[in-house]
Amino acid sequence: LTALALQAYEFTVKPRVQSYELDADRRALALLACAGYDPRGLLRVVRRIAQRKQDLFEAGRDPFSRMDLKARVEAMEAQIDKSWPGGGGSRHRARAARNLERVRPAPP
Repeated sequence: LTALALQAYEFTVKPRVQSYELDADRRALALLACAGYDPRGLLRVVRRIAQRKQDLFEAGRDPFSRMDLKARVEAMEAQIDKSWPGGGGSRHRARAARNLERVRPAPP
């Protein structure tokens, strides 16, 4: 029964959850860029999680076994290369202020 449940998860739930994670990553990258931060910061965090996952896997303790972090890293790298080539890893206060003014609602 456990094997059947794991198989059902792998074929039905996991792809949907993975698509949610990829969508959240895309949105997070855009929000970071709009706020004036280099979106590569998120990529660095996910890479660290992936490295930790590898370390735990080698030690026989992998709490992230259901997460496909390699696919997430590859998708983020592709989006960053396409949308923000040449980012420098610094905060851009002027750009963040301009973007905030664009989305801030007008006073009543």
